[in-house]
Amino acid sequence: MYGQDAFRRFERRALARVLKQHARAVIAAGGSLVTDPATYQLLQEQCFCVWLRAARKSTCARHRARRHAPLQGRSAALVKSKSC
Repeated sequence: MYGQDAFRRFERRALARVLKQHARAVIAAGGSLVTDPATYQLLQEQCFCVWLRAARKSTCARHRARRHAPLQGRSAALVKSKSC
């Protein structure tokens, strides 16, 4: 309703709230969480992060199976549908 930028702000606030309320937690977040610099910084400063990698081929296959790319057409997109 408010666009991608507002969504990222809400996402950052939710993460900050979880980190404040819980001394220990496992947070499984999508890869797009780090597209906002302030959220990425918050993760780096307050979390022990484990990053998972996927081969481009399997990432693209998942995107094709969903038949849409959530960030398609945005400069922040890490995997663009044209490359899949």
